[in-house]
Amino acid sequence: MIARIIEFSARNTFLMLLLVVGITLAMFPVLVVMYVKLARTEEHDARAAFSDAYDAYAAEVPGFFPKLGRIFGRESTGGYRHG
Repeated sequence: MIARIIEFSARNTFLMLLLVVGITLAMFPVLVVMYVKLARTEEHDARAAFSDAYDAYAAEVPGFFPKLGRIFGRESTGGYRHG
């Protein structure tokens, strides 16, 4: 009897894990699209508010992925500095 309960519990745990992973994989592209749309909207608003200063910042700082050259020691090309 105990063995059947443990087997039932293990099966349910696996099915719940499978369900959670499935939902996560299904939602990932939706969340990425929503985030990109939000980032583009905020970029448009910042460009409208700060114009040339934002253009200089955007030319130096990437939108989504870091510039690997900075991580490995190459200097920046522009005048924008963090901090």
